[in-house]
Amino acid sequence: MSAGPSDGAFRLAIAGRGAALREGLAAFGRGEAGPGLVTAAAVSRRPVLVFSGQGGQWLGMGRALLANSPAARAVLLACEREVAAQVGWSLLDELGAPPQASRLREADVVQPLLFAVQVAIAAAWRAQGVVPAAIVGHSAGEVAAAHVAGALDLADAVRVICLRGRLTRRIAGLGGVMLIERAAGEVAARIAEFAGVTIAAHNSPQATVVSGDRAALERLAEACRKAEIPCALIEAAYAAHGPQVEPLLDELVAGLEGVVAMPTQVPLVSTVTGAAIDGRALGASYWARNLRAPVAFAAAIDGLVRGGADLFLEAGPHPVLAPALQQCLAHAGREGQAIASMRRDGPGRASWGPRQRRCGRSGCGWPRSMGRATSQGGCRWRRERQLRWRSRRWRRERVARWRGWCRWRRGRQARGRGE
Repeated sequence: MSAGPSDGAFRLAIAGRGAALREGLAAFGRGEAGPGLVTAAAVSRRPVLVFSGQGGQWLGMGRALLANSPAARAVLLACEREVAAQVGWSLLDELGAPPQASRLREADVVQPLLFAVQVAIAAAWRAQGVVPAAIVGHSAGEVAAAHVAGALDLADAVRVICLRGRLTRRIAGLGGVMLIERAAGEVAARIAEFAGVTIAAHNSPQATVVSGDRAALERLAEACRKAEIPCALIEAAYAAHGPQVEPLLDELVAGLEGVVAMPTQVPLVSTVTGAAIDGRALGASYWARNLRAPVAFAAAIDGLVRGGADLFLEAGPHPVLAPALQQCLAHAGREGQAIASMRRDGPGRASWGPRQRRCGRSGCGWPRSMGRATSQGGCRWRRERQLRWRSRRWRRERVARWRGWCRWRRGRQARGRGE
C-alpha cells in the first residue's frame, strides 16, 4: 500500500497487493489481526541528527540532492564557493566525476565532499520541516554537526574540514581503521600484543573501532577471524585517532587560529567528551582533540537515550552508524529507530523524494510500534517492504538495461555489415 501518511493521529500500514491488500483491509474492518497488517498511534518525535565520519562515501552521492532538493542545492553551491576558496578545486566537479577521474579515495577530497553532502542533507530535512532535538557527530562528522548546530559558520567549518583533509593526506596509506564487534574492554586486551594498534572509537557497547599500521591490522583481523569475532576494515585513508596523527596536531591548531566558535542553536553532544557541549568550546584546540582522541560515540548516544531520545536520523549518504545506534538502544533497554537519509544501494538508492517529503510533513512521526531496536537495524515491516520494492524495481531496471544493450548491439552489428 503506497499511500503516504497523513497528519492524523493513527497509522494503518498494510503490506501487500491485490487480494492480500483487500484481505488486510477487511481484517482491519473486523477488528482482527492479519498478515502484513500494522496499526499504531502516530507519535510526532523530533529526531537526533547524526553525522558519521568516513565510510559512507560512494561515487555519485549528492547528485540526487542537487537535482531534487532546492534547499540542498543551495547549500552545495555555497559549499562549492567556500571549498574552492580554501583548496582551489571544484566540489561539484568532484561530486559529478566519472569513476576513472574520481578522487574520492583521497583524504583531502573525501572529507570536504562528505561534509558538503551531510550539510546538504540536513538542509533538505530542514526544508521538509524536520527540526532536530539534538545533534551529534562522529569523528570528521563533528565538523558538519558543529555547523548545523550553529557553533561554526560555513566559512569556518569548511576551513576546519579542508585543513583536516590536507594534513591527514600526509599520512595516507600508512595506516587504517578496523571495526571489531566486541566491547572496548575485550578489544583492549586483544590488541595488547599488536604494537601500534590503538582504540580509535567506542561505537557501541558491542562495537569498537581500532586504528594503526595496516600490516598490524591485517594480522589482528586474521586473529579475530580465527577466534570467530566479526571484524571489518573501514574505508579510510589513514589511521585516525591514534599516534600517527600526533605530528599533525600543532599545525592543525595553528592553521585554525581565528576560528570563531559560537553558542549552538540546537543542543550539540560532543563525541570528544561524550556529553553536551557549549558551542563556544569548539575552537582550534578542540579540533586537534577531535582528530586524536578516541571517539566517545557510545557515551554520547547513551546519554541521549537516557535523556529520552529514541529516534535517530543519520544525515549522510549511507547509514554507517545505524548498527551502533541500534546496539546502544538495545543496551539501554529502549525501543527506538535509526533512520537512513540515503543509501549507496538497495531501495532508495541515490534518492531524495517522496519518502523524505512524507517524513517532513508528518514531523518525523514514525509509529513507535513499527520496529524494535535490533542488532540488524530498522524494523521488520520496513525491511520487508523495501525487499518487495527492490524485487520489482530492480527487475524492471535490469530488464530495461538488458534491452538497451541488445538494441545497441544490434545497431553495431548492422553498421558493421554496412546496412
